[in-house]
Amino acid sequence: MKKTDFNKNVFILEQEKSKTVLYNSYTGEISKIDSKLSEINLSENTELKNYLEENYFLQKRNNVPISSHIENTRKELSATKRSASFTIHLTYSCNCKCFYCYQNDIKSSLRMDEKTEEKLYNFFEKVLEKNILESVSFIFIGGEPLICMDLMLRIREKTEKIFTDIKKSYSIITNGCLLSEKNISSLSKYKWNYIQVTLDGSKELHDTIRIKKDNTGTFDTIIEGVRNCNKKDIPVCINYNLSEKSFKYLEPLLEYLQKNKIKADLEFSQIFECEGDFRKNKNHENFKSDVWYKSHNMAKQYGYSYAPFYRMSYMLCGRNRINDFNISPDGKLYKCISGIGVDKYCVGSIEDYNTIKYEQKLESFINFNKMPEKCHDCIFEIVCGGWCSYKKSVYGDYCPYNELKENDMKLLMEDLSKI
Repeated sequence: MKKTDFNKNVFILEQEKSKTVLYNSYTGEISKIDSKLSEINLSENTELKNYLEENYFLQKRNNVPISSHIENTRKELSATKRSASFTIHLTYSCNCKCFYCYQNDIKSSLRMDEKTEEKLYNFFEKVLEKNILESVSFIFIGGEPLICMDLMLRIREKTEKIFTDIKKSYSIITNGCLLSEKNISSLSKYKWNYIQVTLDGSKELHDTIRIKKDNTGTFDTIIEGVRNCNKKDIPVCINYNLSEKSFKYLEPLLEYLQKNKIKADLEFSQIFECEGDFRKNKNHENFKSDVWYKSHNMAKQYGYSYAPFYRMSYMLCGRNRINDFNISPDGKLYKCISGIGVDKYCVGSIEDYNTIKYEQKLESFINFNKMPEKCHDCIFEIVCGGWCSYKKSVYGDYCPYNELKENDMKLLMEDLSKI
């Protein structure tokens, strides 16, 4: 059997010991075949051929090219009325002053007022009425959302009443400095899918980067907040901001977390500039290194695990989904979380929702084809989607092919080799 018999989104690992392991990025399925790739003859193995075809491993399924199935899936994801996600920016104000924050373009300390809060509830009612929702997700973010604890919990309680009999998930993205015992006691009265905090390294590095307005470090405060979450069994995810520099401080942090029995998932993100800080810090160089691979490889040695390509847009960016909403403190709707507060990413206000004006503006995002023609022949088409359109506005038409090959692909192949 030739490699070309598989669709281009199937990654193949041929090993010794007479087996072939396949990963299908379209379905996320991993499959093991007890034959070497060179020994597979589908014309003589109807059962295997049917399995591979039905599960989208081959170039066609029921004589329909896989590319058509992928396109149909994208259209369904884009237009689905069965789910909705709401990322609610409660305030632009923050108690920290991280130099790399993508919200540095926003010079306001605006907080959602009572009038906008009431409009928000009316907006939720309209979304409910227009769709056939089976699930909804809410992410509270800022600025620093815990500055607005009372507001956040009011919204939480109101959405429980509005979206009754619908599966709901709730999460908070916070800098972690306000996860005091008092605040955690209030939060623990509700179920949270996770609370995400960010670290920039072990204490030595972190306290030089993620600092409060009074220039003091935040590491000890954040760790204490995570401990408070642990005591109340609130799930925590630590987001580690990754760069060539911060990688050097990763293992000391991993050792610290393990030694002190800090319970939290660990994910990574790469720092990138906002449009107003274009190339100010040269964080684009991080994309070209192998720190992503090295960091995950190291974290796995400490017991963490990761889904393939988990930080990529995977199939479709939120900006192309009709029910993906980023809500600003003044009640405006944006189609990109990084573009919050930037006019060109604004669809209108929550009051405009379901009007002709709103639908016309929304269409320009939903139908926006960010993927160059050359991307359709790439093995990473599904996971990359032509790369992030916001980052393209900052860095230009960068292609992450080599980045994915030298990082994510290596991690994937190492995981598959253990099957």
